[in-house]
Amino acid sequence: GSFIYGWLLNPEIGLLLTALGWLPLALLVFLALLIAPRSEVSLGLRLAAVFWGGVGATNLTLIIVDAITRIFGTPDLNTTVVVQAAIVEEFAKGLFLFGLFFWFKHLVRTPLAGAALGIMVGAGFAFIENIMYFNNAYLQGGWDTLWATVVLRAGMSFFLHSMATMCTGLFI
Repeated sequence: GSFIYGWLLNPEIGLLLTALGWLPLALLVFLALLIAPRSEVSLGLRLAAVFWGGVGATNLTLIIVDAITRIFGTPDLNTTVVVQAAIVEEFAKGLFLFGLFFWFKHLVRTPLAGAALGIMVGAGFAFIENIMYFNNAYLQGGWDTLWATVVLRAGMSFFLHSMATMCTGLFI
């Protein structure tokens, strides 16, 4: 499904964009497996967490940001960074974890299980966001801008989404 999304976003290099997004995703999934063994968090729940991060939280963020833009107009860069990244994205990612806490407490029995699920939600979110960023970088500046963005996003900032949501999961 993700390769189809990448191809639809950019038929020219969409498959490459998706493949570049898979590398850090795989690393974070491995990290989450180390934190909480499979006996503690089921494979299905892990997949649901990645799916929520990639599809649910990403789309919910886009819907909320669109609503904010319609109501208040196009925000400046500072508002985008403070409101969208710090509030809207973390709310959207954390919604899955809060839902588990309130309706399915028996599925998350320890703080480490919550942390592992937080990593998975954040990884799914960052995966889709990276594909979008990679595409925009390529369209705006070609291959040089794409590779610089891959290094910065996939190599460094990708982990921020997972670590922030990991803290939410650990807390819950």
